[in-house]
Amino acid sequence: MNDAQRNAITQFFTAVEEQKRVGVARTDRFLGDIGEFLCHDAFDMALTKSAREKGYDGYISGEKVQVKYHGGKSTTVDCGNPPDYDRLLVVIGPKNVLRPKGAQGRFLV
Repeated sequence: MNDAQRNAITQFFTAVEEQKRVGVARTDRFLGDIGEFLCHDAFDMALTKSAREKGYDGYISGEKVQVKYHGGKSTTVDCGNPPDYDRLLVVIGPKNVLRPKGAQGRFLV
């Protein structure tokens, strides 16, 4: 491992700890936590207390909401088990292949 690689790894874990400190990340599932936080912020979604509820991540207007973060190159999204939730929110990351051309904003839901 070279110095640049070592530094990048150190910066990553420092950033993760900061995200936990300020309430963005709740677990070690970093991308999922970021997606849930973005939906909490944008839609006033109440996050589950445990961060480990089976099948859903929070509530909007009393409905169970499942959040999926999709930031990769796959053209499919694992939607979990639809009978476990009422709404599905998919967060599309900045380099996602599903992102519509010309879409504005770093993250789309």
